Amino acid sequence: MFIRFLAVGSLIVLAAATGSLGADASRTVPSDGRAVAHALNRLTFGPRPGDVARVQAVGLQSWIEQQLSPSRISDTSLEARLARLTTLGLDSKTLAREFHVPAQMERRRRQAAGPPMNTDETQTQGPQGSSPKPQVTETSRKDRQIVTDLAEAKLLRAVYSERQLEEVLVDFWFNHFNVFAGKGPERVWIGEYERVAIRPYVLGNFRQMLGAVAKSEAMLFYLDNWQSAAAD
Repeated sequence: MFIRFLAVGSLIVLAAATGSLGADASRTVPSDGRAVAHALNRLTFGPRPGDVARVQAVGLQSWIEQQLSPSRISDTSLEARLARLTTLGLDSKTLAREFHVPAQMERRRRQAAGPPMNTDETQTQGPQGSSPKPQVTETSRKDRQIVTDLAEAKLLRAVYSERQLEEVLVDFWFNHFNVFAGKGPERVWIGEYERVAIRPYVLGNFRQMLGAVAKSEAMLFYLDNWQSAAAD
């Protein structure tokens, strides 16, 4: 992963350097099929059908410059696909209140009540010799939907986004400053964590990203910093 990031960085530096050469820049960066395929393998999640021809049509230098300004690239096709993932746009407080906390309370009620008398109605049989598995209720399904939507969104962005360089860098920095969705209520913060602490800075200021990550609820909880308190 780090080697891939160095390759990405070297091509970005190349784009920035040649961008200062004016009209001769397009001749400095080759746009033959081999060069374009190499760039797409470094700056994207891999060339899709037709990508090499599309980049050749605008020129590799121009395409890289476009990728360095993702807000100027229309991504309506991806946005339409993401629209059905209903939890993506919700803030952490809403996710906690409507999805995670109800599931947590349901699990606590089950634990307090002990094993049910009629397992046929409340449990499904596991593999032979294993304990029956609790049925998935609507409340627990909604809680799981948070992580399911995040995982599906990551795949959709990698495949369909026209802002490929941005998505590659988001993936790299999110992996670098990783948090674990399975730790307590962590899942309710992850989407907001990516939107607020990672994505705005991947083509900007690393120090600002580091500060946003360090102050985010997701990272504070993941590192157990929420338990740190000075004595009165």
